[in-house]
Amino acid sequence: MQVTEAGPPAEHAVRWRQGLAHGAGLLAAALAGAALVFWVAANWPQMTQDARLTGVQGVLALLVVLAVGLAWRGHRGAEPAAGLAALATGALLALVGQIYQTGADAWQLFLTWAVLILPWLVVLRSVFLVLLWGALLNLALWLFLDGSTAAAWWRWGESWSTGIWLLGLNALLLIGAECLRPVLRDPWRLIRRTAAAATLAWAVAVAAQGAVMGFAGMWAQSLLPALAFSLVPILAIYAAYTRWRRDPAVATLALLAGIGVVGFLLVVHVESAEGVLGLALLILALGLGAARHALQLWAQAVKADGAGASPAASAASDRAPVLDPAGASPAGRLEAPAGARDEDHAPWYVTALRMGILAPVVLLLGVWVAISFDLDSAADALSAGVLLMLGGLALGRMASRASWQETGGVLAILGLLLCAAGVWMLADEGGPWGALPILLAAGAAAYAGTRQFAVRLAAAGLTLGLGCWLTMPRGFLYGWGDGSASDWATGLAWRLTILLVLGAIVWIVSQDAARRARWRPLAWAALTTAAGLALQIDVLEPVPFRSLPWTGQGGLLIAALLPGAVLGAWMALSRPRAPANLCLGVSAAYGVAGLGWLGAPACAVALVGLVLGRWSGNRPAQALSVLLGLVGLAVYYFDPSVTLVAKAARLGLAAVWLAALALWLRAPWR
Repeated sequence: MQVTEAGPPAEHAVRWRQGLAHGAGLLAAALAGAALVFWVAANWPQMTQDARLTGVQGVLALLVVLAVGLAWRGHRGAEPAAGLAALATGALLALVGQIYQTGADAWQLFLTWAVLILPWLVVLRSVFLVLLWGALLNLALWLFLDGSTAAAWWRWGESWSTGIWLLGLNALLLIGAECLRPVLRDPWRLIRRTAAAATLAWAVAVAAQGAVMGFAGMWAQSLLPALAFSLVPILAIYAAYTRWRRDPAVATLALLAGIGVVGFLLVVHVESAEGVLGLALLILALGLGAARHALQLWAQAVKADGAGASPAASAASDRAPVLDPAGASPAGRLEAPAGARDEDHAPWYVTALRMGILAPVVLLLGVWVAISFDLDSAADALSAGVLLMLGGLALGRMASRASWQETGGVLAILGLLLCAAGVWMLADEGGPWGALPILLAAGAAAYAGTRQFAVRLAAAGLTLGLGCWLTMPRGFLYGWGDGSASDWATGLAWRLTILLVLGAIVWIVSQDAARRARWRPLAWAALTTAAGLALQIDVLEPVPFRSLPWTGQGGLLIAALLPGAVLGAWMALSRPRAPANLCLGVSAAYGVAGLGWLGAPACAVALVGLVLGRWSGNRPAQALSVLLGLVGLAVYYFDPSVTLVAKAARLGLAAVWLAALALWLRAPWR
């Protein structure tokens, strides 16, 4: 928990109000932008074409004037206002095409949009505008190369040249970001890392396309170009960010991408169970070496920055110093408990590397075990799973070398996966409630028997995810049409709420440094599983909120109110704590605003994660929560159970309410 020095209560109250007002303003801007897009797309027939056009033009003019005025005064609210103006520009272009039926292709819309917001980007140089501009360029090129539908690229093997062009575009954007680094306002290095991640992702995609074409027999036409277009940019990025512009996060992502490319290019040669085993062992060996090297890069970066003598005591060195609103010291500073290893407090990118290696290795080994040992019954799968899991846990505990500890973790997760397969077969034969205790016992043993963050995260995620699935009605498990959609949505809603509350409580408990390594993986797994269930509610069987039984409505309502409750807990538990009336008032205000995202449970999960990440100063949690919120709004947009006009009204009213809250918090008489 955060510990800060005592100070004047009035000064801390002012800082709390300033921080809360800034957060409410940003959230109001995001919801207002989404509401504007939803309203334009709705093509509301109750308004004439001229009225709709005039309304969007007026909003755009108002936002431009507001952004210019705030920028002239040097106010940090100029960037959100300019971001809203940029979104309104795209909405205006879409509305013009919708009304006048210009016949322009979609790529022309996005390219024109990017050109129009370029002057604001040059003046303000905000992270949001730069990322939006890069995304618009990617969409424009994607649609230009693959026609009118963005889904055309996923015709594997038919349009892999699109990946090469997008790889080149993102490489140019990365070079531009580095050249303009002194003038960009990017303390978190989001622009650089986003452009690098996009370049690496397209490099891996090109290799995957080449592998698919190799399966079709086009070896020379696919594999050799894929090797050149994939490995060359990956090696260039790795070299640049280990020697010229040191960034261990980008270098680690390059290592992961390189291993992915090697795996895709070799998978076309796998023709037997022995080949599957060999590929799994090769990826494991490469992953172990990459993880060790990534830890060395991290330690070198910590030493170069002068963040401390011990990497374990400086695991937050890759995190931006996040100040809590009360003016405390940087939140989320990790302090390693006694006896902790450096690997236990590795930064997020090392954990991402381990998880990225763990998943394919475990799946390949699982395929090899299933083929080689003919595990066709629940008893066989459970027996093999228990033996592998116990052996892996023992190896991870007793081994002194990190490579053997990682190998033990892989075996433990493989054993748990086989146990899960056996539990699934038992549930299919005799019902889930008899098999569920076996799953919980195996998951608890794997979680408690290891100290590796990646293994604990995988064990908790697999146990919670499969446990939620098994406890659903049987029709949900084995036939989508054998039950009521409202019953399914109700079951998902309550499981979502329980996991969300569990994740929030465990995250708060794990704020203490001595408990972080033990409980934080469980919190991550619970929140991630809750996010998956939230997306399923809208994707699989979207049901209007009013059509749900009162139990389902209650579950979604609790999830929508939880961000305000978590925010109130942060204010009450911080030291020095916020005034009681401010805690209650802000928490209640966010509870009212929660009605605006009641139909988008993924947004509720994202806001809970954002508050928890802000509270603990955890940068990955904040970034992933923002990404989940954008995905949740996109899923909500395509939800057919609610009209676009109703969605726009809900989000717009929530935005107005939060904007009023921000103004009230900033009011001079406060």
